[in-house]
Amino acid sequence: MRHNERAVSHRTGRLGKALIISQVAISLVLLEVAGLFLQSLQSLKSFDPGFDKVAVTEFDLSPLSPGDKGTITDSYRRQLMEELTRLSPVHSVAFSNVPILGADYAGKETVSQVHGSNVATVESVAQMVVTPGFFQTLGIPLITGRDFAWADDKTHPRVAIIDDLLAKRLFPGERPVGKHLSFGVQPDYQDLEIIGISRPARLLDIRDSSGMFIFLSSSQHGDTDGGGTLLIGGASLPALQHAVEQKVESFGREYSTQTSNIAVRSESAMTNERVTATLSSFFAGIALVVAGFGLFGLMIYSITAREHFRPNSPRSPSGNTHGCRARHPGSHCCVAYVCKHAF
Repeated sequence: MRHNERAVSHRTGRLGKALIISQVAISLVLLEVAGLFLQSLQSLKSFDPGFDKVAVTEFDLSPLSPGDKGTITDSYRRQLMEELTRLSPVHSVAFSNVPILGADYAGKETVSQVHGSNVATVESVAQMVVTPGFFQTLGIPLITGRDFAWADDKTHPRVAIIDDLLAKRLFPGERPVGKHLSFGVQPDYQDLEIIGISRPARLLDIRDSSGMFIFLSSSQHGDTDGGGTLLIGGASLPALQHAVEQKVESFGREYSTQTSNIAVRSESAMTNERVTATLSSFFAGIALVVAGFGLFGLMIYSITAREHFRPNSPRSPSGNTHGCRARHPGSHCCVAYVCKHAF
């Protein structure tokens, strides 16, 4: 009978140990996953996206009335930008057809080089239509070539600026400035001359390090219906935001529907990563606590089983062992003894 009890106790103990070991292992895996999520979140928050996301404020503009559509000319845009530049502490102003970090608003098409002996094609290149000063406002340096000018209008050959990632894909080992490319299939986007190469920047998706861009001149491809994104380079102050909104409305054509700081939008874009990391850490902590209680219970069980089946262990009439108290009087199986004899 005692042999059978020992065999059952031995099997039960091994099963308990296996369960506890599995629980601890799962807890450690969850902690490791949570650590990776936290590390990824911290990397996204601290890395350089390739543009200035701190000192740039974004204004979403809309026409004041439906009758203003088709009247938003280059001369109006240029005059408005000049007036806004005079505000303190504004250092540069630009327009874009899509908001920064607005991946849902940008159109993507195929880009291919033309007039080349080795024709290369790149799929899924994002397009942004911008005014002169766009790269200066966002702090994106031009590696080579020049920025757009107001003279790059519809009466002159169509031009484009591409980022360095796209340049290396289309023209490996060559100097891209002066070469020509086509974007999509529409006639107005064919045979574009490259006038500059910009440093890569994650302008639409802060997680996308491989996104490639082609920038087009607003004087050649801009929308005269109004609206778009106004970018103000300078300290993001409430007084400045109010002054910009007043200045825009003073022209009587557009008004600001929303104002945001790009740094705040960048933080908002990482909400999913932040929630995932927090939940992973929470559940990993719970699993580790549960594993700790299970481990302590298994240690107590192991001691009880050893004392119960020890041949020379004095026993009470009720069958309980007194070996523990005999060897450690007054300790009531102290934690030190548990840790020493558990396994």
